[in-house]
Amino acid sequence: MAEEIAEQHHISKRAREYEFSGGVDKTWEEARIALEEGGFRLEGDPKVDETVECPGPESAHRKQRAHLRITKTGWWSHKLEIDILEERLENGTWTTSRSRQATKIEWKVIKRRDPSYAAEVEAEADEKGKKGREIVKDIDDLLSD
Repeated sequence: MAEEIAEQHHISKRAREYEFSGGVDKTWEEARIALEEGGFRLEGDPKVDETVECPGPESAHRKQRAHLRITKTGWWSHKLEIDILEERLENGTWTTSRSRQATKIEWKVIKRRDPSYAAEVEAEADEKGKKGREIVKDIDDLLSD
């Protein structure tokens, strides 16, 4: 458990920090594919520095949507942000029950656009996971003495 938490925390942190280089068209396309794999639809003509709402999975009592934004950070660089909003029907009213960053979807886009960076980050995450496992073992050893 500690291993997975450490790995996911590291990947999430590096995904938030990541800046894509090159044209945004490829990032839009990869984001569209990753969103579709998660059950969301990127509709319309997305524009840089504007948030795009992407409808997602729905049921009678629950619906999701993703907010996608690509922000220019330099002449030839940009960042990708995806948030997932989940709403639930409670007493006849739709209320937002949680909002979370869609790190897994963002990470898919990063892996497709920059596989060498993703491999480096995943190797770092694996090392952090090993350290997490060692810490848990050390604590377990201390408590069992």
